[in-house]
Formats: sequence, C-alpha cells, structure tokens
Amino acid sequence: MSTETFRPYRKRLAFLFVLVAWICFPTKSLFAAPASVTTYQSGWIDRSGPYPVLHISGSEKEMGEQYGYLAGDLVKANIENLIQVTKNRDPKLFKWFPDGLFTFLRRAVGLLFWNKFPKENKDHILGIIEGAKKRPDKIKINKFDLAFLNSIIDLVGITDGITENIARLKAKLKKGNAKKERPSLTQFFDFLSVPHFTNQCDTFAAWGPRTVQGKTFQTRNTDLDTGEGLEKYPLVIIFKKSGKIPIAAASFAGMTGVFAGMNAYGVSLGQVWGFSYDIKINTPWQIVTRNLFSEAQTAEEVARAWEKIGSTTYGTNFIYADSGELSHGQKVGYAVEASGKYVASFHGNDPKEKLALVNGEQYSMPLENAIARADFSMDQKMRLRSYGANGPKGDPRTTGSYRLRYQGQIDRIIDYEKQGILIGQPEAETISRETAARDGNLHNSVYANTDREMWVAVARVLPDGTVRQAYEEPYIHVPFNQHLIVAQAKGHTGEIAISRWAPTAPKNVLLVVSRGNQVIDQRRIFVALTSVTAPVSTQPGDIIEIYDTAGTRLLDRTIAR
Repeated sequence: MSTETFRPYRKRLAFLFVLVAWICFPTKSLFAAPASVTTYQSGWIDRSGPYPVLHISGSEKEMGEQYGYLAGDLVKANIENLIQVTKNRDPKLFKWFPDGLFTFLRRAVGLLFWNKFPKENKDHILGIIEGAKKRPDKIKINKFDLAFLNSIIDLVGITDGITENIARLKAKLKKGNAKKERPSLTQFFDFLSVPHFTNQCDTFAAWGPRTVQGKTFQTRNTDLDTGEGLEKYPLVIIFKKSGKIPIAAASFAGMTGVFAGMNAYGVSLGQVWGFSYDIKINTPWQIVTRNLFSEAQTAEEVARAWEKIGSTTYGTNFIYADSGELSHGQKVGYAVEASGKYVASFHGNDPKEKLALVNGEQYSMPLENAIARADFSMDQKMRLRSYGANGPKGDPRTTGSYRLRYQGQIDRIIDYEKQGILIGQPEAETISRETAARDGNLHNSVYANTDREMWVAVARVLPDGTVRQAYEEPYIHVPFNQHLIVAQAKGHTGEIAISRWAPTAPKNVLLVVSRGNQVIDQRRIFVALTSVTAPVSTQPGDIIEIYDTAGTRLLDRTIAR
C-alpha cells in the first residue's frame, strides 16, 4: 500500500499518537515548582498576584498550622495595624492609658467569643499560633487576639444594638416627650481597637432564564468604612479540610471563616447588616458559614441549617445561592434573615415576601429566578426587631438602603430583562459596581456559581492617602474551579486517588510525587469522570502535587500518610 493512501490521515494519526503518549506515559523531565509559591506541609501560598492566595488542607489543626506558618506575618501585621489605626484616630484617649489596658480589654472581649467557638474552629486558631511560632521569624500571636479579629464584625453589630437598646430605654423613661438619643459607646470601644465600621451592604443572585446558559451568578458588596486598615491585608483562602467540601473564602489575614466566598458545590454567600435590637454573644456568622459550607450541597440546605440553629450574633440578612445542578434550577437562591433569637428564610419569588407590608402596602419586590437583599427585613417578626431603614414601623421605601441598594439591584435586573440581555459575570459586576456605596466600599465579590469562579475587589489606600473604593478597583479573577481537584494516597495500597469536585475542574493534569528532594514519579493524568486511581507506589511522607499540564500552576498538594 503506497504512502499516498495514508497522506490524508497523517495529521489525525500524529495527533492520536501524541494524545496516547501524553495520557499513558510519564514525562521524563525534572519538575520545577513556580518560583512565586512557598510551601509548608500540605499547604502553600502564592503572593505573586494583587491578593495573596493561601491553600490549606488536612485537619483543622493542620490547616491552622499551615495558615500560621505561611501567612503568620500578614496575620500579625493585621492585628497590629488595627490597633495603630485607632491610636492615630484618637491619640488623646491613648495618651492617658497604658497599652496593656487596651490589650487586656480587647482580649477579654476575644475570650467572650472564644467560648462560643466550636472546638474544631478553636483547633484551627491554635494551629495558626503553632505555625506562626515555627516560622523562621518565630511570630507570637495570642489566641484571644485572633478570636477578637474573627468576631470584630459581629462585635460592631452587637455594640450598635446595645446603643440602640439604651436609647430605646431612655426614650421610654422620658415617656416619648423627648427625641430618642443614642448614647455613644465609641470611646469605650476605642479601648478595644474596634474601628468605627458602618455597614450598608447589598447582595443579589440570579439564575435560570435570566442568566447566560441558565447559570447562577451572585454578588456580595461589603460597604464597610475604608481607610480603617483592613484593606491593607486581603487574603484569599482555599480550605480543603479532610473529608469535607472544599471552600474558597475572600477574606482578610487572620480571619478563619467565610467573609465572602463559595464551596465546591457552588453554594455562595452574600451578607448585609440587618440593624436589629435582638443581639447575642454567639458564634460569629463567618465561622458558622464555613462550617455549614463544609457540609452543604445546596442553598436550601444552608437555609434549613440556619433555621435549626435559630440565632446569630446581630441582625443579619444573608443570601445563599447554589449552582442549580442539585436544586434542578428550582429554589436556587435563599434569603436568610437572622438575629440573636430568631431566624426566617425565603426562597426566590417566595409568596411570603408579599406579606412584607407597611401601611398596608407591599414594599418587597419579588422576582422570578432572582432574589435580593439590603439592610431591612421582609419577615414581619424580624422587622419588629429592627431599627434600620426606618424600622421597626416606618416605611423603608423612603431610605437610601431601599432606593439605592435593594431597589437599585432589582431595577437593574429588570432593565436587563427588558433589553433582552442575559445576566453573566460582566452584568453582575456592573450591578455590583453601580449599587456599592460611593464612600465606604471595602470589599466586593462576584460569583459564577455554576462555573465555581469568583472575582474579588478590595479598597486600596494610595501613597498620598487617597482611598480608592472597591468598586473603583479591578475585580480580580479567582479560578476556584482549577483547584477543585484533590489527590489522596490510598492508605496501605500506596496508590493515589484523584478526585474532581466539580464539572468545571480540570480533567488533564500533571501528577508529581517527591520523596525528600527527589522527584520519584511524574506523569500526566486524564480524570475523565469524577475520580481516577493512579498506579503510583507511595510511602508515608511522600509529597503528592497536582499541576496544570504546563506545570505553571500548583493545583493541589498533600502528603502521603
């Protein structure tokens, strides 16, 4: 048979040969890790981008130790920064009192919250302390300072609620003849180094016929005061707890919960301060959310879990949305309205929202395949516990939180519908930028839940002291889906199981196994389904890493046991 017979098929045969060789045979070249990555145990940190990205895995104690070793300098700097910010703002107050008094009071408050942390979360914080000690610079961090940092947002909500309750009591004692006055707790909480946060956030989710390919998209705008110091130390954390669902959190150094983020099933978080009289020292909501995300596969599961818990620290409106895969496009988004002793939930276009009335008129704006929240509640029992947006009995529609944030989101969603534009990441980002507070917009996130991707923007202080709000900054892409591939040595067999947690996780990867400083095996793996077993013999202590096929991005790292 002549060579002319095969000429039309040469390119196809060559491609097939390369593909088979690529999949079936290990590569021979030695592997070099990206220079921007620092590793420790099963964790690593990449500081090459605008925001450091920390990857931690294993037990809570192990994840904490990796956190402390790899990012302990950022954690310590963030704690000291918050203290210095307060000293600079009110130097006269600090002039007459020793630093030790402020430290004692701050840690006393940290102790109050520490006692409400579940054991697993305490283990994580203790791990951070141990890891920081093992760094070459041997950083010392106090557990109550970490508890305080993880509770600071809740503390502000609680203290504001205390202030309002005192004002209500004074008004009652005056029998309503005088205007209600709000006593100031500002100076007392300066002792604790609590920044004067105000919070006017917003969040929405959309899915189904409203969106590109029916995928889920969500925003989370955090309108906290800027220039207070938090914006100096943003940190993206990817948690891969053993036996649990991986989580990506866009947070700040030292925080161990989910300030903003999603899990591997595409369940994401939006949160707004709900301004409630109903307050309680409790587990901070960021910690609760991470614990729930480690188990939940749908937004409905998270909502039901909050209903079972029945309380949080202060008035808070959440929106949780999921990828739509397991919820089958139904009840993809949920609003959870929570306070110290009460929790209510709504799914998208819930008939219960029509019961949100003031003077007999409906103030809610429910939509098909979307849900939105600002800082007032739809549940009428919760509304009676609220003082924000003309609460508890006034009309929220006259307030900026309603017109600019809640209605602002709804109007833009409707406008896209009228124009025949499906909402995707660019449209969600546009809504996020346009509804964020013009002055005091600390942190914004946009989620592509179905694709397991995030975009994050954080406010920035320029060298001349000018503050660029988060909505003015680039929204930085966090490809969470690329890290939803997990390797694990299969016990006594020594084989390696590689699992894909999401349909958008990589299928073609590079597996590298090292023993000591030597690469003992390196091969390309094709993960066609949700998992595959690689016939690689490992020993306890071997380092197992997964990279993209170019070897330029570390996707997963673990140690054989």
